[in-house]
Amino acid sequence: MKGTLFLSGGGNERQTLQLDSAFIQALISRGNRLLYIPIALNRSVLGFEACFDWISVMISLHTRDFIKVTMWADISNKEEKSLNEFDAIYIGGGNTFKLRAQLASSGLDEALKAYLFDGGLVYGGSAGAIVFGKSLRTVKEENDADYKLESGLGLLRGYSLRCHYHEEDEDRLSAIATKEALEIIGLPEEAGIIFKSSGCNVVGNEANLFKSDGSSSVLMQGRYEDLF
Repeated sequence: MKGTLFLSGGGNERQTLQLDSAFIQALISRGNRLLYIPIALNRSVLGFEACFDWISVMISLHTRDFIKVTMWADISNKEEKSLNEFDAIYIGGGNTFKLRAQLASSGLDEALKAYLFDGGLVYGGSAGAIVFGKSLRTVKEENDADYKLESGLGLLRGYSLRCHYHEEDEDRLSAIATKEALEIIGLPEEAGIIFKSSGCNVVGNEANLFKSDGSSSVLMQGRYEDLF
């Protein structure tokens, strides 16, 4: 994968300041065309107007340069080649299973893979981050509509994610990791990971890694190449 994934544990624009800054600067280095996909939220088309206001405020915290934001509140009729019109893509949070189902039914799941393999920049916040992992079973409680698809896009070298991670999630994630034979990264709010083919960088707060053999470790802020 030639591209870069910016994965946020969640939180507001102040909590994700460090990761957001890295993403916006990477975008500016390429251009100013940003695609925003907030479809994981349960809102009407009109309700997404507040999402556009939010991302505009977030961007203004990091640059005075003009960023042209295009928002897709419906991806059912979008074509794969459309992604190549953008310098970066931002996928927001909400219900992970809903997001995965919509990406699959529209074909944008494979389009996103192609975009990243060609060198694209993609930011995923909360559900928008989890969907890039191996499995969605880290957030099984979100599957309130009996969605059948539990696999993620599998772009994190075999790892799965749990966002909004807290210490009280430790025993549960450890159990899921051993039972499901998963390698799980728990990302708290104010934490993020920048994934590249050469390794990853943990930014903001520390993250937690749960291995399928029952062991766990803390991922402090910094660069990791041995995770892969």
